[in-house]
Amino acid sequence: MKAFVITKDESNMIKGIAIILMMIHHFWSSMQPIPVKIVVMGGQISNIELMIGSMCKICVSLFAFLTGWVLYLNPKFKSYSYNFRKAKSFILNYWIAELIFIIVGFMFCLKLPSFSILLANLFGFETGAYEIMGYDYVNVTFAWYVRFYLFLLLSFPILLRCLNLASKVRPLLSFIGFILFFGIMCYLCRMSDNYFVRKLLAVYFEWIPCVVVGYYFNRYGWFRYFERINTKLLCIFFILYLLLCYKFSVGYNSDRFSAIILVWLCMKAIHRIHTKVLVRLGKVSMFIWFIHGLFFLPTKPLEPLILINGNTIALLLLGVFWSIIFSFMVLYLKDVTLKLFSRI
Repeated sequence: MKAFVITKDESNMIKGIAIILMMIHHFWSSMQPIPVKIVVMGGQISNIELMIGSMCKICVSLFAFLTGWVLYLNPKFKSYSYNFRKAKSFILNYWIAELIFIIVGFMFCLKLPSFSILLANLFGFETGAYEIMGYDYVNVTFAWYVRFYLFLLLSFPILLRCLNLASKVRPLLSFIGFILFFGIMCYLCRMSDNYFVRKLLAVYFEWIPCVVVGYYFNRYGWFRYFERINTKLLCIFFILYLLLCYKFSVGYNSDRFSAIILVWLCMKAIHRIHTKVLVRLGKVSMFIWFIHGLFFLPTKPLEPLILINGNTIALLLLGVFWSIIFSFMVLYLKDVTLKLFSRI
């Protein structure tokens, strides 16, 4: 049977889908500025956007799964120097987004973070929306993933050595290697009294299983078993599964399983509809992840750009539109600035 392969363009298209899901998750969430009431066939369905938005939280699991998938493909991740360079590039891009938020906060006279809080923000700590975390100062609202991804990159050499304890014919030993690695990290978490170490390891424990699942699916070719399943039935099962998880408030833990199905369904759709728009969105998905948080700043100064007569559909569409436009603007300014400095 032909090996299941995700090309670079296909990976970017899945990231493009994931970032759109993320914006739906955030713009149709409890943080939105208007109550949600939609009338369907004479009856009032309350909070239907909240349900859709909640189900779209699977977006982060897609990113984590793809990270694990690439982890197996690229042997350079075993190198500490390579991972350090990747982490350096990632954090510099994040700091550009942080600077944009500070400038916007200054322009609208919003409360800026103290120096100590700003230092924590620079590495993804003490960030979040006021409605959820209670932070009333300017920060890159959805930057919690920064601390996870930085630590993930720096831990890759050790993680890979644990996962590579066995050959392809003995996946059980590889899994034991992961359990060993996970156990060591748990021990470090229990031993540490440091607030930031605990927050770092807590988010690491939450998402590392999804990364490892992506690694295993690539290494052992487990997607080949999906070829025997009818795609339409799998799609129906996937939707029903998400609805049940929402109904019973299963939460993020369900995403580790459903992300696998969604990656498969995305690949099926991508093979039929290949669009450069999604490829381009995937390439800048990181900036969109950061920049769309501008609409969730305290007091929401940019709300007039997306709020039209309380229409939640317009709220979402305009939120997605402006998030993408702002992200490309930031990237353009970044490229221009780098060119200017290179000439000096």
